[in-house]
Amino acid sequence: MALIYIDGVMFDEQSTTLLHCPSTTTGVYKVPKTVTKIGIQAFYGCSRLLSVHLPAHLTAINMLAFEGCWHLHSICIPESVTSIGYRAFAKCPELRTIQLEHETPLQCSTNCDIFKNTDITKCTLIVPLGSRQAYLNSPVWRDFGNIVEIDQAKEKLCDKEKRKIVGIAK
Repeated sequence: MALIYIDGVMFDEQSTTLLHCPSTTTGVYKVPKTVTKIGIQAFYGCSRLLSVHLPAHLTAINMLAFEGCWHLHSICIPESVTSIGYRAFAKCPELRTIQLEHETPLQCSTNCDIFKNTDITKCTLIVPLGSRQAYLNSPVWRDFGNIVEIDQAKEKLCDKEKRKIVGIAK
């Protein structure tokens, strides 16, 4: 399998799977629009990464994808994502805001430990208007310290071009 490197980040030859981001990556990283999958341990140990902009057509965040991203503080997971793998956001102690564009909570077995050693009681989960109760009843998601719903037709926290959190609804 041929690999492609763009600014030191490794992709498969079609640039549809992000395979590895160097641990020296700092600040904000924008995943290219061609990417549909974040590979296993793709951002593992990127301890100086603050935010990742995910593309609108992303379908999968594989196991351990963001484990050890100590300073990751926010992420918006697009509606196109159908799976989040085992310990995908483990050991992300600075994670404070996650927006899910899914009206129905993504299903995960209770033993998948998406947020292992990440204190989600200090994290705000932002979900579409009318879906808060479904998230409160759903394994994994119900453990968030704060679940806020917004009318995504009127108020967009997730900038479609940059795929990032741009504010929090009160």
